[in-house]
Amino acid sequence: MSYVRLRNFSLVRSTSRSVTESLILANSGVKPTMSSLLWAAHISPYGAIDAIWVSLPPSLARVVLHFQAELMRRLQQHPVTLAAMADHALPQSTYIMPKAWAGHDFRGGNPMCETADPTPLVHDAFGFDDMCHHGSRSR
Repeated sequence: MSYVRLRNFSLVRSTSRSVTESLILANSGVKPTMSSLLWAAHISPYGAIDAIWVSLPPSLARVVLHFQAELMRRLQQHPVTLAAMADHALPQSTYIMPKAWAGHDFRGGNPMCETADPTPLVHDAFGFDDMCHHGSRSR
């Protein structure tokens, strides 16, 4: 990852700054893990699952900020409604998932993180900057 980051290469193969997986492995001295070999053999090579990241459109950011501000302004004008919403608000730590998924252990995140323990939460999709420190829950 340092090789790619320091040279401003992209791991997204459809970009003009793309770097191939073999070049990364050759320059980093890293041997593929069993997980990454199984992934490539049975799911697909990483070129088939690359993501294309786009910036948040400024117009969408403005609309969301305006909506949030207007919602708060109107709620503050109606204390009864504000109190009713506060009574039903979910705490920040609430994790919502389908009832059928409760009581199961999930493995997920970066498929190259062989030592990750299963968790009772569904994992976020992995990113190119995932360093296998811990699984993070989906939001």
